[in-house]
Amino acid sequence: MLPHRPGLAYGPGPAQRLTFLPPASPAAGGAPLLLAVPGDAWGWLRATDLACLAPYLTARGFALAVLQHRPAGGSGLGHALHDARLGLAWLHGQAASLGGDPSRIVVLGAGRGGLIAALLAAGGWPAAFGLPPAPLAGAALLAAELAPHGLPPQQSPLRLPPPPAALRLLTASSGACDAAHLRQMHDYAAHAALAGCALTVLGPQPGSDPARLLLELGAPTPLSAALLQLADLSPG
Repeated sequence: MLPHRPGLAYGPGPAQRLTFLPPASPAAGGAPLLLAVPGDAWGWLRATDLACLAPYLTARGFALAVLQHRPAGGSGLGHALHDARLGLAWLHGQAASLGGDPSRIVVLGAGRGGLIAALLAAGGWPAAFGLPPAPLAGAALLAAELAPHGLPPQQSPLRLPPPPAALRLLTASSGACDAAHLRQMHDYAAHAALAGCALTVLGPQPGSDPARLLLELGAPTPLSAALLQLADLSPG
C-alpha cells in the first residue's frame, strides 16, 4: 500500500479534508502536485479508489492530493466550488512542507469534477483566497460536464475571466459524450486558447466513459503521458 496522509484539514468543516500521497522519490525543489477534484454526486477520485491510479503517477514524480468537499447545496456548485478554492489555497500554502512545488500544481477533474477544475483554472478569483493570479500550472479536464442542467450563468467557465496565459490545458473526451457535450469542451478549449493557453486536445475514444478515462491515467497511455507533460514529467 502506498504511504499516504488521509484526513488533512484544509478548512474547519468535517468535509473539508484531503488525502495526500507523496511521490515515490523526493524531488529537488519539490515535486509537482496533482490536485484531484471530485464532482457532486460523482463517486470517482475518492481516496479509496486510487489503488490503480496513484502508483503509476507517483512513481513518475507527481505528489497526489485528493480533495473531498461538501455537497454543492442550493443552485449551482455553491459549497463545492468554495471548498475546492479553499483546498487549492491550502495546498499552495502547504506545498513546501509537503515536499511539493507550489509553482507546479495541476488540477484534475472528470465529469462534474471537470467543471470544478475549469472554474479553478479561471481568472479573477484567486486574490480573494490569498493566491497569486496564476496558482495553477495546468488543468486536465476529462469528459468534463461544463454546462450541466441548472448551472447559474455566472458559474459557467465561458462567462468567467479566462485562465492565465501560462496555464497548460489538457482536455479529453469519452465515447459517451454527445454532440452538446463535445461542443462545450470545444468552446472551452477555444476560450482558453484565445487567452494564450497551451492546449492538448485528445478526441473521443470509442467505448470509453469518464471512469475508463481515469483508469488510463494509471498506465502508460497517451492520456497519462499528456497529463505528465503538464508538469514536465516523463512517462518513461
